Amino acid sequence: MKEKRENVEKLTMNVKEMKEEMDTKSSRNALSELPEDLLITIVNRLHLFDYMNLRNFCKTIDISIPPAKWRNDCSFPWLISLKTNIGVFELWDPFENKSHIINAPCSPGDLTTIEFCKDGWLLLRVKATSLQYLNPFTEETGEYPDCKDTIYNASYAFSTRPSSPDCLTVGMSGYDNIASLNCFQAANKGWDFHFAEFDSDEVIKFCANYNSSGRYYNEAFYFIGHNGNLGVFKRIEEEMIWKVYNGPLDEEARSTLNSSYLVEFNGQLVSIFFLQVGKKVQVFTFDIVENSWVEMYDLGEHVLFISPASSFSRVEDDCTKRNRIYLPFWMEDDIVYYSLTTYKYHAFGREETMDDFYGMSRPQICCWI
Repeated sequence: MKEKRENVEKLTMNVKEMKEEMDTKSSRNALSELPEDLLITIVNRLHLFDYMNLRNFCKTIDISIPPAKWRNDCSFPWLISLKTNIGVFELWDPFENKSHIINAPCSPGDLTTIEFCKDGWLLLRVKATSLQYLNPFTEETGEYPDCKDTIYNASYAFSTRPSSPDCLTVGMSGYDNIASLNCFQAANKGWDFHFAEFDSDEVIKFCANYNSSGRYYNEAFYFIGHNGNLGVFKRIEEEMIWKVYNGPLDEEARSTLNSSYLVEFNGQLVSIFFLQVGKKVQVFTFDIVENSWVEMYDLGEHVLFISPASSFSRVEDDCTKRNRIYLPFWMEDDIVYYSLTTYKYHAFGREETMDDFYGMSRPQICCWI
C-alpha cells in the first residue's frame, strides 16, 4: 500500500511538472507570436527589472526586442552592490522596493571592488592588477591591459563610454607635492604614467581621497583631495597639466571632515562635504575661471545621488522630493537622504529624522547607477 501511494505521489508530481512546463512553453509561444510593434510597446512600459526577467524568460523575445534603456527621465536611480563571495551584482530600486540579480562576468572571488561608475558603465577591479569595464544592462564588457601600478590609484574617471576607442581612462594617486596619474586609451594599447609636482607652499598639500571618484568636466579630470582641495588634470596632445586649487574649508572644518564628493550639477562642478559625523553638510560650487568657491543652500529642482564610485544629479519633477542628497546608506531596510530644507536625515517610510550618521549602515561595495 505504501509503495502504491508513493507511486501515485510521483505520478502526481510528474503531471504537475509537465503542466508547468507546458504552461511556460505556451506563455513563451504566446508572447513570441505578438506583433513586433505591440511587443515593443509592452516592453517599453516595463520596469527595467521586469524587462530583464522577460529577456531571460524567452530567448525569442530577447532577440526581437530593442536593447534596454538603462536610464530615462522618469526612472529613479538604482543602487548596485557587489557580492564578491558569490560573484553577482544586486540591483535595487529603493523607490519600487524591487531587486534584480546580475551575474558577474568572471569567477566568484575574482572581483574585488567597483572603482568607478558613469552613465551605466562600471569600472571593476578584478583580482589585484586587472581592470574590467561592464555595462550590466547591455552585458557589454571589456578588459584593460594588466598593470601593477593601477593598484595604488585612489580615484578613477573616464571621459566617455569605455567601449569607445576615444575613451580616456585616468587613475590618480597623490600625496604631499606629487601626483601620480595613470592614463589609458585604446589607441595607445597600454597605460601611460605621469608624475606631476607642484609647489606645496602655495597650496594645501594634496592627499588622494580613496572615498570619492573623479569627474570628467569641461575636457579635464577633477579629483577632490582628502582635505577638500581640488586636483585638475588635463591632457593636451602630449602635454600633461596638473594643477591644485585650494578648497573652501578652513582648518577647523577640515579637522572634522568625514567624506567629500564631486558632482556635475546643472552645468557646474559641485563639492559636497560631510563634517562632524554627518551633523554638518555643506555644498559648494567651484568657478575655475575666478578660482573661487560659493556655498549653495538650495538645489532648486534637482536632487543629488552620491557614493564613493559614482555621484550625479537629476531633475526631480515632484516638488515635494526636491532639494535632497541621496546616500548609499540604510536605516534598517529604508534608504536614507539628507534634506537641505530640513537640515536632517530622512528615510523612506519613516517619520522620524536623524541628526547624524549614527545607526545607519550600507553595503560594503555599492554605488548609484
